[in-house]
Amino acid sequence: RNFDSLHDTTLINAANNTFSSSTDTLHINYPNNDGSSIIVNDYDYEIFLPGDHRLFKLTDLVEDIQYGRNNGQKVYCINPLSSYKIDGQQVSSTNNYGLIYLKK
Repeated sequence: RNFDSLHDTTLINAANNTFSSSTDTLHINYPNNDGSSIIVNDYDYEIFLPGDHRLFKLTDLVEDIQYGRNNGQKVYCINPLSSYKIDGQQVSSTNNYGLIYLKK
C-alpha cells in the first residue's frame, strides 16, 4: 500500500486483451485465466497511459463482499468495487457497476 514497494507490473495491449469503445469511452477487457479480478483492494495501483503521458494513482479500494444463490442452486460470491480514490479524489463506483474510469 501507498506505493512503498513494487509488487508486479503488467503491460496491457492488443496481444493480451480486447478493447471496445463507445463515443468517448475505451473499455479494456483484461482477461484473467483463473477468473479472478486484476485489481483487488489488497494493493494500491499506478496506471500509466503512455499516449497521454498520464500517471494515475489508484488507492483506497473498497470491495463489497456479496453472497447469494444463482437460481436457487449454486452459491456465489462476488466482490464488486464500491469506491476508490484516483489521485486522492474519492470516487463512488456503485452507479457504474464497479468500473474504473480514468479521465483526461
